[in-house]
Amino acid sequence: MKTRELIFRVLQFLSINSDDSIQDFSEEYIYNVLIDKRAFLLKQHYKDARKAVPRSCYQTLNVPLEKIRVVPDLKYSDVLLKSTINIPEMVDFAQETGVATTIIMSTDYTAIPFNLVTFERLPTVGSNKWTRNLLYVALGGKSLYCKSFNPSFNNLNKVLIFGVFSDPSEVFYANGNTGDFYDEEFPVDTSMVDSIIKLALDELTRISRPKDILNDGEGIEDQRSKAV
Repeated sequence: MKTRELIFRVLQFLSINSDDSIQDFSEEYIYNVLIDKRAFLLKQHYKDARKAVPRSCYQTLNVPLEKIRVVPDLKYSDVLLKSTINIPEMVDFAQETGVATTIIMSTDYTAIPFNLVTFERLPTVGSNKWTRNLLYVALGGKSLYCKSFNPSFNNLNKVLIFGVFSDPSEVFYANGNTGDFYDEEFPVDTSMVDSIIKLALDELTRISRPKDILNDGEGIEDQRSKAV
């Protein structure tokens, strides 16, 4: 289902079942409620790592990498690779290290064997002869870091992250798209659509004066203006 269609279904229900004041909700505000409910349901349904998250919930993020020098005595490899873009927030399924729901791939869509570790552990991993040729990946702040003592990994200049992101529009614009995300498919399993709409309507209909709501965070409209 297209994102705009999902927003329209919520607006349509509100116009039929609510008073005139409710019409002041913007498409952007409704979108933010929808992605919040999407994340809530995903975490609720798939917190058990034995349950596979549907592929329709995933997106692919292109992540350019650059080489950065680090202090050798911190046990880093000679060269550490860092993303040149901010990595959008991913849905936290509360599974161990998130490996079950995140895949790092090369640009030809070949899966790269990797070990996802915390940023705090990155300085110390791969320091013995059995682990030094493995690729370690960590998220620090909004950046992705890749580390290995295997020289072949130093030639990486881009990777793909196949994962479930909290705000799908951020991935769309981070990939360099300049269109309207609302015209894209909303990344969710069709079996969850009705539940997402219901939860969104429950929240929206509880709010009596949407004009008084102030959202200070950067929204999709701001991202559209940056992409142009």
